[in-house]
This record gives sequence, C-alpha cells and structure tokens, in this order.
Amino acid sequence: MTMGIYERYSQMIEVYLHALNSRSKLLMSLGIGYGVFTAVFIWTQTMAKSLSMVATFFCMCFTALFWITDYRYRSAIRHSKQVGMLIEEDVSAGIPCEQRYFSSLEERPAHDVAIDFFVCTMILILSFTCVLLFYSGGKIS
Repeated sequence: MTMGIYERYSQMIEVYLHALNSRSKLLMSLGIGYGVFTAVFIWTQTMAKSLSMVATFFCMCFTALFWITDYRYRSAIRHSKQVGMLIEEDVSAGIPCEQRYFSSLEERPAHDVAIDFFVCTMILILSFTCVLLFYSGGKIS
C-alpha cells in the first residue's frame, strides 16, 4: 500500500511537532531540575556543607543526562525536516514557494547550537564548582 504525498507530508509535520513538543517538555524538566538542585544546594550549604559537592555532582550528571536525551529528539527533528523539504521540492506536491514550511525552517539557526553551548557551559561551571567544594570542604567563601 503506497502513501500519497499529502499523507506523507502530514505525517512529517506530526513527527516534527511531536519531537518539538517532547524537546520542550525536556527543557521544562531541566528548568525544574535546576530549581530543585538549587534548593538542595542552599539546604546543604546551611545544614551540611560537606554534601554540597554531592549535590553539585548530581546536578552535573543531570545536565549530562539531559544532553544525551536531547540527541534522540535532534535526529527526529532533523529527519522530519529533510523529508518535509524533499516533499516540498517535489513538483507533483504543488506547494508554492511562499507556503513551504520546512524550507523556511532551514534559514534559521538551529536550537542545537544554543543547547550545546548552554550544556557545555553548565558542565564546566558545575565541574569547577565540584572541585572547588571538594578542596574547600564544602565552603564557598
């Protein structure tokens, strides 16, 4: 059973929107996770300074886990964009240049670059903080 261009294009839009929705939930989870780790870090600084390094290390692991999980969504987003662009370029699809959705997305910078920069920066900061807390016995000052 063959699939028509309209059904295939609709399917690619669904896949693309699902991957974007999943990535957005992942980003919200990261924000909530950072809020929780901030509260835990403040608590460890007031009650048990020696555990501050452990909280920071777990936050660093959480950030790395987020980054790994984001790669799954990147491939789905990239693949749906490529297939959508191929469908739009097909003459038999009859999609005017002004109404091409996926082709217009390629002109913008990808979110992958911003996420990679953010994650690398956070892992560096958290690594430095872990080392600092280890050698200072959990004291920041």
